Amino acid sequence: TDSVPVRYALIKPESFRPVIMVSGKSEPTRRVDIRAETSGRVVTINAKKGAFVKQGETILTLDMRERKKQLDFAKAMLKQRKLEYNVAQKLYKKDFSTETRVAEAEAGLAAAESDLAQIKLDIANTTIKAPFDGILDQRPSEIGDYISAGDMIARIVEMNPIVFTGTITEREIPYIHLGDTGIAKMITGSTAEGKIRYIAAESDPITRTFRIELEAENPDISIPAGITSELHITTQPITAHRLPPSLLSINNEGRVGVKSIDENSRVQFVPIEILISTSNETWIRGLNGNAKIITVGQGFVQEGDVVSPVLD
Repeated sequence: TDSVPVRYALIKPESFRPVIMVSGKSEPTRRVDIRAETSGRVVTINAKKGAFVKQGETILTLDMRERKKQLDFAKAMLKQRKLEYNVAQKLYKKDFSTETRVAEAEAGLAAAESDLAQIKLDIANTTIKAPFDGILDQRPSEIGDYISAGDMIARIVEMNPIVFTGTITEREIPYIHLGDTGIAKMITGSTAEGKIRYIAAESDPITRTFRIELEAENPDISIPAGITSELHITTQPITAHRLPPSLLSINNEGRVGVKSIDENSRVQFVPIEILISTSNETWIRGLNGNAKIITVGQGFVQEGDVVSPVLD
């Protein structure tokens, strides 16, 4: 049988950086609910709801109640226990006391030190401070309110940096890595550039998608949380082939691929993976090295046919 004349193009591998687009939204870097570690009545409020607070800044204070008297008593008891311990040691050295008495005095001293440390901590807990820089998003208490240990006092949200979250598919997960750069295009028209800081190690059991986080600077807190965004993530360079979309074929099994010519001038159908496709060009993976792709006559040949190739 005479070979079929076809034309082909020599398609060479190129370095390609795919841009993956992901729907997402902006979120705080972190949010913390501050809860009371002691009880008391609110006596001062130093920060308004919605205000920016610095780390260590006082949000509100609770009344001292009997804590000052408890502190003075704990200090006095510690002083007495130190004297008793010193006396017990001296008497023991002179054989006027027993080792048991020294141990009792030492235990009493340790208990007094613990009581003093506890009341100091309780007093410190009457002043509620911001654990980090952020927005005082919630503060349900007002002056005069009674707070019990465990009650929520405030919610702090950290907005700088800001985080844009989204999900990627199983097919996209191999191309995105920690540190990859990306741009968040917000529905407001603003943009923010950042880097991938998190990729989920496990997919969502229902959607089979993986959560990712893009971290961007937000020094003036101009980007609020909850803004709908589209993330454009530039991935690491990969080796791929670029060709016109008209050269793609579908075999009998419904797989997308290209018809190439081997060293024996036989037609091969090579299944490929489409990375990105436009009306003018398609980037694909699946070819090895330089490939002879049939450009004219591919509709008249099948896999295994011998052809007469002419460079297009």
